[in-house]
Amino acid sequence: MTDHDALLRAICANSADDTPRLMFADWLDENASALPDPVGARDRAAFIRDDIAMSHLDEFAPERLRWGLIEKPRREGDGWVRRLPWVTELLNGPLLRRGFPWGIRLNPRQFLAQADRLFAETPVATLAFASNDGAAGELFRSPHFARLRGLRVHRAHLPERVVARLADAPVLEELNASDNGLSPDAVGSLLHSPLFPRLARLELDGVAGGPLVVRAITDSAGPVRLRELSFARAGLTGEDVRRLLTASAVAGVERLRLSGNRSGATGLHEAVARLALERLHDLDLSETAAGPAGLRVLLTSLTLSRLRRLVYRQNGVNAVLAAELANCYEVSNLRVLDLASNAIGNAGAIAIARSPHFAGLLVLNLSYCMVGDEGVLAILESPLANGLVFLDLTGSPASGESKELLKAKMGDRVRV
Repeated sequence: MTDHDALLRAICANSADDTPRLMFADWLDENASALPDPVGARDRAAFIRDDIAMSHLDEFAPERLRWGLIEKPRREGDGWVRRLPWVTELLNGPLLRRGFPWGIRLNPRQFLAQADRLFAETPVATLAFASNDGAAGELFRSPHFARLRGLRVHRAHLPERVVARLADAPVLEELNASDNGLSPDAVGSLLHSPLFPRLARLELDGVAGGPLVVRAITDSAGPVRLRELSFARAGLTGEDVRRLLTASAVAGVERLRLSGNRSGATGLHEAVARLALERLHDLDLSETAAGPAGLRVLLTSLTLSRLRRLVYRQNGVNAVLAAELANCYEVSNLRVLDLASNAIGNAGAIAIARSPHFAGLLVLNLSYCMVGDEGVLAILESPLANGLVFLDLTGSPASGESKELLKAKMGDRVRV
């Protein structure tokens, strides 16, 4: 076995350990001149070191935000990345984590047929599939599946008898069963199984029978590890959300996504605002059709004062509401604000640019917000032009001249 293969096997066998990855980077540097692509080998070594270093920073550190939003996507376009085996683009995720491919999209039969080679060549941690090819039961019994920490299954409608085997998965800690990846009975069974208390991340977007799923979560007793919960497009009312957020199972949640729940939207906002989760710092309430009353409820809450990221897309926020948001002291801890597809216009952008409460903002998404020349000029003249790590103004009706001024000032930190 070559040194290259030995190091790769060590990485695959100890996927949580950075040391073998850094040793592999050193090997690439030391042997680059003898490899077919010396420049690519050195670039890969540097990428591995940088990706690992950034993974240890706070998620809202400016350096890590820049890495994730600008530097990493650009460098993942290099030729050496595309030549790696098993590189897979999964939704809302980078190609590489800590320098290596991390997820794979294969149906159960494909995974079982290729698992030996897969685990010998890459430290894969997550499997995604979107069809029920009849082999899911065999997959969940496989010793290879027992090595996975994440599962994403969509539109497969897996039955309860198959899903019951997930309870035996020893290290599984992330489950995405959005858009009816599991049958309704299977979801209920899973939430009452020994697996649920071990999950750190659960995504049930578009799940059938959302209120019944909420009831199953509230029935859960004992300690739960859950830190990230996504319950988008599940038909939840304000009362459903109130029950969910008072459940002991979600007391430790840090990231919460409730976008697309339009039933009783004001009640949803009231539940989020009044029943504060002490650890919550990342909230997505996009497309909840709350109107002015919903946002105004949020503006007076302790919940908002704890947030470091707020995603509030396509919620009918106009210039007046944007100004109220900008004048609210509770936004002072925000580092990421996403208002995409709200017609705040120039007046809303000016209010945000001039707000002292947004002095610490690092990422601002105003794409498709009808921000024209006046709004762009206000941003250029504000501290945001220097302080933002990234500004998204995609779809802006501003003139070409204004956009060029913005790009001259902010460089790759702006998208227009």
